[in-house]
Amino acid sequence: MHPQHLLMMTELPLNVNGKVDRKALQGLPLRGEEQEEGLGDGTPRTALESQLCDIWQEVLGVDTVTIHDNFFELGGDSILSIQLAARAQAEGVDFALEDLFECDTLAELAATIDDGQAGALSAVDSDVFSLISDADRALIPDHIEDAYPVSRLQLGLIYHSRISESSVYHDLLSYKVSMTLDSNILTKVLAQVSTRHEMLRTQIVSDEYSEPLQLVHKDAQIPLHISDIGDVETIKKWYEAEKATSFTDADYPMLRIAAHKVDAQSFYISLSFHHAILDGWSEAALISEILSRYTAAMNRSVIKDEPISACYRDYIAKELAVLADNQNALFWKETLSDIAAREVNLLPEQDSDVEVISGKDTDYASFSIAPEQALALRKLTNELEVSLKTILFTAHIKALTIATGYNQVVTGISFHGRPETLDSEKILGLFVNMLPFAMDVKSSSWRDLVGSVQSMSKDIESQRFYPVEAIKHITGGQEPYVTSFNYTNFRNYWQEESVDGTSVVNSRMGEGENSLPFNLNIQAYQDRDEINGSLSTLKSHYQAGVGVTYALLFKRIVTCMLNDIDALHTDIVTDYEREAQLEVWNKSTNNFGNTAVHELFEMQVAARPNAVALKTVQGTFTYTQLNELANQRARYLLSKSNTVPMAVGIYHHDRVDMVISMLAVLKAGAAYVPISIDSPIERIAHIVDDCSLSVILTDTTQERAIRAVLEHCSNIAMILLVNDADIALSETENLSVKTSAQSLAYIMYTSGTTGVPKGVLIPHKGVTSLVNNADFMAITPSDIFAQFANPAFDAATLEIWGALTQGASLFIPSTEFTPEAEQIETLLQKQQISILWLTRALFDSVYSQCPDMFATLRYLIVGGEALTPAIMNRIVKQQNRPAHILNGYGPTECTTFATTFECSEVMSGTVPIGKPINGRKAYVLSENKTLLPTGAIGELFISGAGLARGYLNQPELTSSKFVRNPFACNREFSDDYSTLYSTGDRVRWLPDGNLQYVGRDDSQVKIRGYRVELSSIEDVLMELPEVQHAIVQVQDFNTESVLVTYLVTHSGRDLNIKSLQQVLRSKLFSYQVPSHFVFMDSLPLTANGKVNVDALERIEEAQGPEYIAPRNELEAKLCEIWQENLGIERVGVEDNFFRLGGNSINALRIMAKVRSLLDFELPISALYEHQYIGAIVENVSNMKQQSHKTLIKSQTVADKNKVITI
Repeated sequence: MHPQHLLMMTELPLNVNGKVDRKALQGLPLRGEEQEEGLGDGTPRTALESQLCDIWQEVLGVDTVTIHDNFFELGGDSILSIQLAARAQAEGVDFALEDLFECDTLAELAATIDDGQAGALSAVDSDVFSLISDADRALIPDHIEDAYPVSRLQLGLIYHSRISESSVYHDLLSYKVSMTLDSNILTKVLAQVSTRHEMLRTQIVSDEYSEPLQLVHKDAQIPLHISDIGDVETIKKWYEAEKATSFTDADYPMLRIAAHKVDAQSFYISLSFHHAILDGWSEAALISEILSRYTAAMNRSVIKDEPISACYRDYIAKELAVLADNQNALFWKETLSDIAAREVNLLPEQDSDVEVISGKDTDYASFSIAPEQALALRKLTNELEVSLKTILFTAHIKALTIATGYNQVVTGISFHGRPETLDSEKILGLFVNMLPFAMDVKSSSWRDLVGSVQSMSKDIESQRFYPVEAIKHITGGQEPYVTSFNYTNFRNYWQEESVDGTSVVNSRMGEGENSLPFNLNIQAYQDRDEINGSLSTLKSHYQAGVGVTYALLFKRIVTCMLNDIDALHTDIVTDYEREAQLEVWNKSTNNFGNTAVHELFEMQVAARPNAVALKTVQGTFTYTQLNELANQRARYLLSKSNTVPMAVGIYHHDRVDMVISMLAVLKAGAAYVPISIDSPIERIAHIVDDCSLSVILTDTTQERAIRAVLEHCSNIAMILLVNDADIALSETENLSVKTSAQSLAYIMYTSGTTGVPKGVLIPHKGVTSLVNNADFMAITPSDIFAQFANPAFDAATLEIWGALTQGASLFIPSTEFTPEAEQIETLLQKQQISILWLTRALFDSVYSQCPDMFATLRYLIVGGEALTPAIMNRIVKQQNRPAHILNGYGPTECTTFATTFECSEVMSGTVPIGKPINGRKAYVLSENKTLLPTGAIGELFISGAGLARGYLNQPELTSSKFVRNPFACNREFSDDYSTLYSTGDRVRWLPDGNLQYVGRDDSQVKIRGYRVELSSIEDVLMELPEVQHAIVQVQDFNTESVLVTYLVTHSGRDLNIKSLQQVLRSKLFSYQVPSHFVFMDSLPLTANGKVNVDALERIEEAQGPEYIAPRNELEAKLCEIWQENLGIERVGVEDNFFRLGGNSINALRIMAKVRSLLDFELPISALYEHQYIGAIVENVSNMKQQSHKTLIKSQTVADKNKVITI
């Protein structure tokens, strides 16, 4: 035992738990001699190592254990780890489960124990009745042998099952037994297991004591139903009858069993139980014990009963101790700070080999890992020294980054919470705990990702006794996750020596009997040598097939891990997807030429000198006239400047002058800067200074205004008046100034996220690639564009240059024109407009007033914001409609449009934004800038000739938004595609190669812990026939964030808000339903035709709801009951139960009080659905008529499947 090597150190390396990091020590170089490899043949070297080897062999059921072995590689799991630690403790060897997780080998564990660094098991001792108050103890009947509180999770399940009309948490399972059915023997077996397991003699009483308690009876009989008919249809009928028979406080146990005879040699045994009394392990243990005892009795042998030293009270004592330690709450508060649950957003998969079972509320997608992959996974667990659960959970974490579109994910992961005592694996009860697991998934190899998940899982597992229901209180009642992962390896299902002569088959029938009420739950389980899985998705949240998509994604990720564990986990696209996204769907051509904008115009002048270029209500300008006016103005501009200015400001009220000045500036070789006269002085002053404008073109009507602006500028600009008489003396010939397609054409200012406008630098090729030889629309010389957009905004680029560079005409309305439905309709007809571009908000407004006004158009282009599906479907279906209806998408930085989609038929869901137009390419990328599977959501990046140079005087912003295109490497791309623009828009590729807009990060808000896309709520509102326009905003109101909806109705009348909310609850998640509604005559619009959200009125804040006293005897009695149970001095009939602090315990007590004092049944669902005494009393007649029946028949599935905060 003398050390062979000594190494001097200044300090010992420690791990995150403050213990000596032995792995780090093993990697240190030795002096003088080479470090010996290994520790011999693995034979124990000390008495402790020998003792541990013996214990490991016994617990794991293996013949040999060496000191090099890893507990989990030998088949250990969380349940066996408790047995191991408890067995060791019984022999005087103490260590904590965390020590077992952290030590790779038995030798490391022995060394940790020898060093005195090992912890200890954390069981909490308790005596019978020690966990309840003296007052409650005095009320307990004599025939009760123990009583203790209900666990937080048990209470949540019971509460939820009583507010729900579905069979959630009512589990129904059947097993086929290949033996003769003997009802007498089965009855005796059930009596034996009832005597042995106190949970099968336990009654859960929710409202008779100071808190909900579980009472352990000395005796109890498990109800048994025997049937001589055992066909599937008979069992299904029994299932339906069972689901319709809920469990109440009077039931003990909350378990019923049926046996259906199939034939003389087989029968089905079926269990119907409340999930509050049995988790998955317990159910497996129970059925195994029943069948073992039944087999023994049929063979006339006897199973020796050994007493179980542990009990469910041990678990309750541990939970209470954990809740009393404030450090645990602090851990979760820090872990979940600024973390929000995100919904999975995947396209439903239809064509797949994945088996799908559709239930009433839930869809199930079952899948299997191929046998060769299952074997490879088990080998991988040995290589990585992690459990199979960790590898499969890592696949789920990665899948969530794809399915949500974000690297930061949070999901639930199941841990057992069995007490760390001897025999704890034998206790029946509910021990599972689904804890939140939050992670920011960084780019790394699969190996490193598995390691990170393993490390974080250990941290979370140390909190396995802290109930998730208490975590919801820490997060303000918010659900910490909406997806979950559960791994199962119930060894006691498959111990055939214990159930000799039986064939146990888990044949789940019916729908959703065992489902967890999370929006999406993945269950992975080891079935002997197979690895299978099941995806359950709630129908209220996801379309049928989304679970299939997620299952296929999960399997794809497992395949990637097995293909190369050291490859980057960021690349999971198939070769087919890569080719489709980079080549097939991005077939962009550069046939727009290499000329400047004004040169294209001059070509039209030469080809069509007498054609009408500009039209106004006063008259027309031919191409020649317009060209000559622009040439004169350009020469005048150059004559007043010593050098060609980089940029020239244009400040006109008259839009004809605006167009002439734009052309003049381009012909002079400069870039124009359009300035809206409607802009605030501060904005104009910023533009002048930011551009360092030396020249501003304006006219006498605006001279005073622009001079007033210049008083606020640090830059000194020269003002040139376009109606100066000297201009008419200038020559009219084209100028010889040389301008390339790469030269700057204009600087357009858009609103920045900081509130300071940013100047976008657009080159000539950005404009020419948009309009010249456009592939998304066929512009002809006979076309007439309407110039509606403010020239200082991006939409004007298509209107002006789409007309003037292609030989078409541009109609410019008078300065008195306002974009109202009647004026637009008159203008379209009178001026024979053929091409019209409108913002979504403006289009929605005028279309609702006059749907047929666009019938004469060749092209109606709508864009600027996500289109309203309901309205677009209406115009697509109508007979009098434009020849072409386009959805035009593109930020200013991409020169008006990057993609377009032609709306030619009715669409389900969001209107796609289409495919890249000529000269553009589109990429949907992850946060790691890698390609994503088709259908997955990522950020849209654009490359091509339409891209801006960047932002004026903002190099950092430019470098962050305009990045190198990694997909241009080794490809025959021109320089136009070497840069990507980060749009900030969330999109996905559809299978047909179109892009679907999903939303923006900055348009998402956080409501009750959930990320909410406001546009998705607006889309649902717009589907309602009464609604003409809808905008949803988030506002702070009485210290919380609330959703406020602004509505314009077709009738002009307000809608009933309660009825409106009820309709919305049937279509949206409960947290998406707005709490405030504001009815308006019309929505305010900005100068560029978008909704002006800043002009929407704010809801008035108040210190609290107005107190409304009870108005009748029933309301008065209910107010008294609420006051007593909530501990509040005064409760009004419009006070919200949950905002007053109500929870499940209060609800159960109130229900009991109403039953005893008012002689009618008040279902908990009434409290949850109505929440106000006044609303409850409105339904009192229905309550009295249907005593002990469900009150609310229209409760939504979305609310049914919510896990209620306790």
